[in-house]
Amino acid sequence: MNKRLLVRLGTIIATGLLTLGLARPGYAASVNMYLTAPSTSVAKGHTLSVGVHVNSGSTAINAVQANLTYPTDKLDFVSIASSSAFPVESENNGGNGAIRIGRGVIGSVKDDQLIATITFKAKAVGTAEVNLATSSSATEPGNNKLVSASTTGSQYTITDEAATAQSGTSHDVTPPKITEIKVSDINYSSVKLTWKTSEPSQSEISYGSTEAYGITSVDTNFVTDHSMVLASEALAPATSYHFKITNKDTAGNIASSSDSTFTTKGAVITVKVIGSSKQVLKGATVTLDKSTSIKTDKNGLVTFSSLSAGDHTVVATKDGKSSSATVNVTIPQNQPTYATLQLDVSPLNTLTVLLIVAALVVLALAIAKQLKKNKKVKRGHATHAAEDKTVSDNPKKHTAKHKKP
Repeated sequence: MNKRLLVRLGTIIATGLLTLGLARPGYAASVNMYLTAPSTSVAKGHTLSVGVHVNSGSTAINAVQANLTYPTDKLDFVSIASSSAFPVESENNGGNGAIRIGRGVIGSVKDDQLIATITFKAKAVGTAEVNLATSSSATEPGNNKLVSASTTGSQYTITDEAATAQSGTSHDVTPPKITEIKVSDINYSSVKLTWKTSEPSQSEISYGSTEAYGITSVDTNFVTDHSMVLASEALAPATSYHFKITNKDTAGNIASSSDSTFTTKGAVITVKVIGSSKQVLKGATVTLDKSTSIKTDKNGLVTFSSLSAGDHTVVATKDGKSSSATVNVTIPQNQPTYATLQLDVSPLNTLTVLLIVAALVVLALAIAKQLKKNKKVKRGHATHAAEDKTVSDNPKKHTAKHKKP
């Protein structure tokens, strides 16, 4: 009897929670989805950027589905740009008054995150209402539970550009100039980009393994000094990526940079080459993975950087001798991975060279000494010949000089 009563009470409590909306089968805690824009007013013929956000608070989520509606008589759909928070794209459709955005992330995110940025073009004067549908949702990692979303839309006023011009207000038609692009703080899966624009503007960075890019990071703030960190699990260590920067000013003028590249940080291997007597070998050639060759310095060392994780083959050669090893590196590294290769090269080779040099020096000194001696002898012969000539010219004086006493 007591057991039946407990079951009955449990059923009543569960039914009550469902009725109150506190317990929904298949759903976890609620998240909030909302829209942002730099301005709620836009001139006819110009573009409007609308950011789609999700705030999950302390609830971890790994996927979102944002479904929106817009008035086709006031707005034309232009494009959707992804964000770095949700770089995995599963759905990306827009047109005919409806937009569907499906995004994911490897791992999970919390708190307030930008899902994507939608660009519209204002086509008619009036009020345009963009709404998030109630079918929008998020997903918890691990259990794949749907997280219901409370949604907040927004209204935008489209003004008549011709009327604005007649009122004496000039219209900006000059796009911002992008300068001083710099890449810094390069890490295994992140990089920092900084640049300047000639006027306040919003930013968008498109990046990927090719010039097709595929990943987009957006900053909706209007500033002239720009700084964005591209941090994504989609970035792999020791890999080159293409990127392009796009800026849009408050009047909707757009400027883009040319394609550039950056390479993420990789592993480092330092190789030391020694001889048969453990002496360091300068000038030995070390080849990495049959592609990159470097000669050892005076300390017998070479360093290879920007390497991927895994096994790498190093081969050292000198004087017809060779030695090889397979080096395994992991990422991240606290310090370079070291390897030592020993070649059967005797230090006598170096000693022989020194002896030859010393012998040549001694020989050179001996030759110089002999030449100096020959020159002295030659001068002596010249002096003796001069004396003989003097005797020949004065025979009486010579006889007198040698007369016996």
